Amino acid sequence: MRDLSERFIILEESKGDKVRAYDKLLTRFISLRQIKSGLSLGRILAILDKLMNLDNDFLKVIGYQALDNGTVYVIEDLPPQEGVDLKKDVRELLQVTRYIGRMFEYLNSLGLRIRLPEEDKIYKDDRGRYLISPIDLIDMNNPDRVQSKEELLDALATFFISFAPKSLKDILSSLMERKIIHKLDNTDALANMLNTFILQEERMKSKSENRKQEIETRRERKKISPWVIIIPILVVLAGISVWMLYSIGERLLLGEGTVADVIVPDIINRSLTEAYGILKSSGLNIEVSGLEYSSAIPAGNIISQEPIGGSKVKQGRSIKVTVSKGIELINVPNIIGQDLNNARKTLESVGLKIGDIRETPSRTSPDGIVISQNPKYGSITSKNSLVAVEISRHLQSNMPRLVGKPFEDVEKILKPLGPYILIVKEQESDTPGIVISQSPSTNTTLLQEIPRIEIVVGIPKRVIPKPEFTSPASPNNETSPSESNPLVPSNTENPPPE
Repeated sequence: MRDLSERFIILEESKGDKVRAYDKLLTRFISLRQIKSGLSLGRILAILDKLMNLDNDFLKVIGYQALDNGTVYVIEDLPPQEGVDLKKDVRELLQVTRYIGRMFEYLNSLGLRIRLPEEDKIYKDDRGRYLISPIDLIDMNNPDRVQSKEELLDALATFFISFAPKSLKDILSSLMERKIIHKLDNTDALANMLNTFILQEERMKSKSENRKQEIETRRERKKISPWVIIIPILVVLAGISVWMLYSIGERLLLGEGTVADVIVPDIINRSLTEAYGILKSSGLNIEVSGLEYSSAIPAGNIISQEPIGGSKVKQGRSIKVTVSKGIELINVPNIIGQDLNNARKTLESVGLKIGDIRETPSRTSPDGIVISQNPKYGSITSKNSLVAVEISRHLQSNMPRLVGKPFEDVEKILKPLGPYILIVKEQESDTPGIVISQSPSTNTTLLQEIPRIEIVVGIPKRVIPKPEFTSPASPNNETSPSESNPLVPSNTENPPPE
């Protein structure tokens, strides 16, 4: 058995930290690769969330890991597979072209812009199906512009031309220049056209070659000795006999109960590397049965094992483990503009919850509508996190009538408006204590959150006392001026005091 360090493939290096993937010695081959793009972290994770739900013949994207420094690693589950050689067989090139075309249309229907894949990114699994990672088909720097049918057909034709024989390249290039490719209905129609060209070319070559091949085959059959066939058959039969004798002898001599029992060690919360070493020292193997998010177990450590620690099993058995993907990160949805109930449902659908709720008076928003959120839309947070919201409390927006109302009732009348600034002026009036005028006027729509309101309130008029006047003294009247009018100074001089 190779050393554990040899069972990993170093895929990326970032600031000295090596990112590694399990190889095919494990039950599942898991590949980690860094996503490099100029997009925001939130947009990348939104795309990855789409790719995790694809049900087509893609390599399976089973999750991703976002680090604190903004680096994102995608986790893909790769079945046993092999590379394809597009230049070797034009028939295989046609089948891959058809497969790539369908993938183009599938991703384009999701609103994702596609790009041409590289040859070494296309695989064939053990059932003969072609596979490719959707990440290798998406333009990660400009993923949002959906392409037209003509653009998809041109891209697919360009892919075929890149690997096709020269004769087919010339035909297809001519059709592209004359805009004939654009008139096709879909990528399958293009693949059918290519198949027609391939058949025509094969028929032209096969007329003379088939005749020569038949003649050569007949000659070779005459030259073949019977022992060429008999000897390999005898060798195979001898090998089968030896294997059967060995198997029977092993059962008779050793018996089935010679495999030792061992106690399964507890490897919960151990790193995969450490867990493998512990199991190996006990004569056991490890099998990764799945990946799950966990807020308690760090990424890369064991969440669960089967059989559990302390169990007794036969030496050589594989222990199935579930590996942590770390804390599940959620792309915060936009809930601004929703009422509180719908906002709560939206958050719960992605694994988040409503946190603190604060009311803010508003004249422009209906009652109970979310007007802000924290964390903001597009940001990244862990699953089950709380999202604080600010909701509107709708305020009356029409100015009530104050004119003719008693001043002591003004505050009660203005209360539905919420906060306001009131400026009170006074003016003499025959109706003291009553509002004489107001601004804004009645039924005016208030746009300000804190409106400025001016009123004029009547106060009593001031009374000025009138002066009293008497008629001038007659000659016969002996009353002195000072006695008749106290406001007129007396001319009588008083003697000075002694």
